[in-house]
Amino acid sequence: EYKMVYKPEHENANQKGWLFEHRYIMSEKIGRPLKKDEVVHHIDGNTLNNHSDNLDLRKKGGRHKYHGIPVFCPNCGHKII
Repeated sequence: EYKMVYKPEHENANQKGWLFEHRYIMSEKIGRPLKKDEVVHHIDGNTLNNHSDNLDLRKKGGRHKYHGIPVFCPNCGHKII
């Protein structure tokens, strides 16, 4: 189960103006819309806990298709978010 928020002006919103709350929170945290290949992972496994400290930005792909892999800075190699 995931919470939804109504944000029709947001670039990640669907055609009816809704988006998943955890994706909205992560987008606000990083200061940009999420890319299609980015997923937001709930660190504690509780999909209703959308506190920004419980969210981890990852990229889809590889053997981690569902939960993604951590996103690292291409310049310095540090984990982003």
